[in-house]
Amino acid sequence: MQVKIPDNINTIVHIGAGEGSELPTYLESAAARIVLVEPNPKLAEYLRDQVDNNDRVIVLESAVGGASAGKTLCVYSLTHTSSVYPLGELKSLYPGLKLLRSYDVEQEKFSQLLKKLDLRGSNNFLVVQAPGVEADVLEGLTHSNYLESFSQVYLQETRHGLYQCPEVDVVSKLLQLGYNLDSSSNESTATLIHAHLDSGRLALSRLTESLDVLSKKYEKECAAHIKTKKNLDGYKERSEQKLKNLEGQLARKESELVNMKEQLSEQAQKNQKALNSLISDHKEQLLKIEDISGSKLNAVQLNLSDAIDKQAEAEVKNQNLLQNLDEVNDRLDKALQSKKVLENTLQPLGKKVLQLSSLEKQVDEHKKRAEDVEKELKSFKQAAEKDLQNEKDAHKALQDECCQLRESLSETKKSLEDNKAWFASRKKQAEQLKLEVEELRAQLLRSEQLASGFEAIKQQLEQLGSKVTSHVDKSLENSNKKLESSMGLNQYLATGAMPLSVQERPLAPGAALFLAEKIEANDYDLIVSLGAGSTTTLVAKSILNKMHRLVGGEGLALPSGGGKASSEVVAPSQRDLPVRVVVFEHDKSCVEKIRTQASSNQLSSLVKVFHSPLVDYKHSGSDFLHYDCEAELKRMADYLDGRPSRLLIIVNGPPSMVGPKSFYPALPKVLNHFSQHALDVVVSSITRQDQRDVIDEWCSQLQKRSLTFKRYDKLDFSISTLEINKQ
Repeated sequence: MQVKIPDNINTIVHIGAGEGSELPTYLESAAARIVLVEPNPKLAEYLRDQVDNNDRVIVLESAVGGASAGKTLCVYSLTHTSSVYPLGELKSLYPGLKLLRSYDVEQEKFSQLLKKLDLRGSNNFLVVQAPGVEADVLEGLTHSNYLESFSQVYLQETRHGLYQCPEVDVVSKLLQLGYNLDSSSNESTATLIHAHLDSGRLALSRLTESLDVLSKKYEKECAAHIKTKKNLDGYKERSEQKLKNLEGQLARKESELVNMKEQLSEQAQKNQKALNSLISDHKEQLLKIEDISGSKLNAVQLNLSDAIDKQAEAEVKNQNLLQNLDEVNDRLDKALQSKKVLENTLQPLGKKVLQLSSLEKQVDEHKKRAEDVEKELKSFKQAAEKDLQNEKDAHKALQDECCQLRESLSETKKSLEDNKAWFASRKKQAEQLKLEVEELRAQLLRSEQLASGFEAIKQQLEQLGSKVTSHVDKSLENSNKKLESSMGLNQYLATGAMPLSVQERPLAPGAALFLAEKIEANDYDLIVSLGAGSTTTLVAKSILNKMHRLVGGEGLALPSGGGKASSEVVAPSQRDLPVRVVVFEHDKSCVEKIRTQASSNQLSSLVKVFHSPLVDYKHSGSDFLHYDCEAELKRMADYLDGRPSRLLIIVNGPPSMVGPKSFYPALPKVLNHFSQHALDVVVSSITRQDQRDVIDEWCSQLQKRSLTFKRYDKLDFSISTLEINKQ
């Protein structure tokens, strides 16, 4: 990530510092403090070694994440994909992605990290380069007091779905937080975003947020007030209805009590009258019985007295006495019968006395029930009066609360009016800013109109340049042929060996020198040429010269001049591969010619030429004709499996007459077999725009594969180079 540090920065905070590739830029800046946060223990130790004894730099071995982040850091074969979040669609994007190892790491929220760093002022610089944590970082900025602490933000937004992490629209969130977007660039798995803090936008955002909060609070209080008023009205209606019901119940109870008292009084009077009548009747009957009994007893006494008086006479008149005694006995029997009748007459009187006692008890019970009902009615009345008083107290409390709510509502309205006035002034400022923006847009439109004029001029210049380039190419081709013929003649006169060349595909002298210097400067394990040409001669001789010098010679000496053969020059450590240079060519006559010349110059141990007819090849929905070389490329990849190697890939064909973008399949085929190795890909002829477009498409494909690369175009030599996976 390329970052530019302003001069007024106080502190730089880098989340996911990795190997510290940006550290030299940070150290060159005027920042007083540089904080590098990296959870990988090995990378954190590497960073400490780099900044040893530098008081400006602090290395924190920690992971930044939210509640859903794991406490395990997973390190994959593509280093920039390491994360504390589990993989999502990234596994399908890179099927060959492998987990190298995992670390248990300490994790903290971004807000906790900011509190620990205790940032001062607003001129601080934030860089976030940790896949999946951008949502956690923005959440920490939103809910902390450090929102204004970072004036510049460089943030890597991971493409949605690649990790099982919280997703957020980074651009919208930054704009919401008061940042203006400066630039953004897309990579295969992420988008790099640069933004700076706009204090005006931040103030407007906070003002809008405060107004929204106040509006919601006002609406909530209004709703609460309406609800309270509605509840109060309902409670008042229920209280009044309940009071009416209680008063009705009290009236009914009082009416029932009066009726009950009247009924009891009437019943008591009736019972008293009945009792008095019954007692009077019984008394009369008792008096009659007593009169009858008294008269009968007196008669008996008289009879007994006569009997006693006549006892003397009884003795005298025994017969008469016995007769009289029988009469007396009869009378006594009658008296006894009368006594029984009297007793039978007195029995109903006793029952009626018992009934009278029972009636008296019932009267007492009715009186007691009446007293209990009266007490219950009294207690019910007291409870009703107490409930009524409680209802009145609650009603008064609700009225007091309603008054307080009205006062609070009035204060809120006043505060809202003040905020509305302040917002109106800010809105006016925003409108002024909008006018300025419109003016800038008008200026931009005029600039675009000028640019369109420049574009037309540019097209005319390109057409003219194309014509000039075509003329120069033809002149250059003639010059190359003359130069190559001259060099071949000099070689033949000096050594007696015929030159190894293919005149149909000449090589510019500058391009030839570039290739020779590259072979001289690098130790390539293998050189692959897709298409034969003058490069075949150059590459073979350059390797032979280098090897001859390594074993003690002064340079290349062909056999006729007494030099060593290529099989004698190749070092033993280099014999693990069949050959050093592999050439694929579809023209059979050209293949035979190169094989013959390589054999006559004793270069067969270095160069192997395959006859590879052009076959159909499909890639990204497009059809091509390209060399049939897949099997041989796989065999060479198997030789190199398990050890890091460096390869030189030279693209000479197929020729353009085969079709547009004829050499495009070269890089996809090479990457399918050698993507784990360091590659130098050289295209020996890029004189046309469509050829340069192929190089652009290759760069896009490398970005999608997340492979590191650098591109070098030497237009003066008509040559382009891609350095891939350079160590």
